[in-house]
Amino acid sequence: MPKKIKLLVACCSSLSRIGLVEVLSEEKDLKIANETCEEDVIHDVQKTKPDVLLLCCNFLLERGYNLILNIKENMEGIKIVAFNCDLTLDQEIKLFKGGVAGILSSNCDPKALIKALRKVYSGEFWFRRELMNSIMGSHSSPEKIINSGDEHLELTRRELDILTLIAGGYKNREISSKLCVAEGTVKVHINNIYKKLDIKDRMQASFYALKHDLISSKK
Repeated sequence: MPKKIKLLVACCSSLSRIGLVEVLSEEKDLKIANETCEEDVIHDVQKTKPDVLLLCCNFLLERGYNLILNIKENMEGIKIVAFNCDLTLDQEIKLFKGGVAGILSSNCDPKALIKALRKVYSGEFWFRRELMNSIMGSHSSPEKIINSGDEHLELTRRELDILTLIAGGYKNREISSKLCVAEGTVKVHINNIYKKLDIKDRMQASFYALKHDLISSKK
C-alpha cells in the first residue's frame, strides 16, 4: 500500500482550517496528521513530523519570514506550502529563497491545492511561472558561474544549462525541447548534477543554484 502524504495544516482562521481539512480528508493518499491555530507551529511540527506543512500566510505576516527557517531547522526534509497568499512579487521571492516549496493564492481552486501538495511532496515546486521567470531573469547566464574551488561544483556546460532551467521551474520534457536533446539524456545529466552537488531532488538543485551563488546576480 502506497505511503500516505502526512499533512499538518496551520491556519489562524477556524473556518478556513475546517474547510481545508474537509477537502483534504477526501483524498485517499493524504493524511491529516494534525491541524493547528496555535502560535507555536514549530512545536506542532516537531510533535507530528509531517511530510508537508500547509502554512497560512497570516502566520508569516505575524511572525516574520524567519519562521520558515526555524521550521526547517527543526524538521529536516519538511516541505512547506504557503496558502491564502496575496503577496507582492518581492514577498514571493523571499518565501522561495527562505525555503517554501509552493505558494497558493487565497482564491486557489481545491483541485489545484491537492495537485500542488502532491507535486511538492514528490520534490517539485508549485509557483507561478512569473515568479520563477523573475528569479531567473534577475540572474546572469550560466557563463557567469562562480568558481568556488569546490571539486563537486565542476559541472559541464550542458549540466549548467540544465541546472539553470531546473531552477527556472522547467520540467524534463520542456528542458528536452529547449535544448533539443532526448528526454532520456536530460535525465542522465540531472542524475550527474545530483551526484556532483550531493543533492537529491529538483528543489534542492534550485536552492543550491541560488543560495550558493552558482549563478551570480546582476548588479
